[in-house]
Amino acid sequence: NRGYAPSETMTGSRIATKIVDLPYTVNMLTSEFLEDFGIFELADNIVQIGSFTGLDIGGNFNLRGFQSTYQLRDGFFRLGRYGSSNVDRMEIIKGSSAAIYGRTSPGGMINMISKAPKDASSQKLSYNFGDFGTQRLTFEGAGPFLPGALGKTRYVFTGSHYQREFGQDYARNRNHEYYLALDHVFADGSKLFLSGEY
Repeated sequence: NRGYAPSETMTGSRIATKIVDLPYTVNMLTSEFLEDFGIFELADNIVQIGSFTGLDIGGNFNLRGFQSTYQLRDGFFRLGRYGSSNVDRMEIIKGSSAAIYGRTSPGGMINMISKAPKDASSQKLSYNFGDFGTQRLTFEGAGPFLPGALGKTRYVFTGSHYQREFGQDYARNRNHEYYLALDHVFADGSKLFLSGEY
């Protein structure tokens, strides 16, 4: 009943904090929004966030008129492209409020939050198609994994194959994205998190 607006953010405070408690603005795009509006490739201009354009496959972007090559993935420095299938949400802080991360550009900071393992088992398979030979096949699975006496383990796995043709001969874009994350909580409450993506 609140649309696509999330109630918490990790960006800026580095911990899950209610947006209403922050002294600055954080713009967000959730995975539900990206899926419902057919944003299959983050290299497209994200026009839903004001003054944020030019996100390319190298991870460069333009925010408030300033070019930047410095982004974050789950709060850590990251270079390179992003896949929309394994991103839970995009969080953007504009201007000097992003200085909490130390090195920053005058435009602000972008933080990609990965999808997290879940307690409840779930699987989802989707297929999209459209003009210009657009096709996208996506699978997502999450839930408990190998329960034992040493604690509990959860996982999330996403895989996506995307392709789109253009108006010119032999012009085609193909993306293959895979992401796996394991989260283990030991009996004493300590936690181990492993993730990898391709």
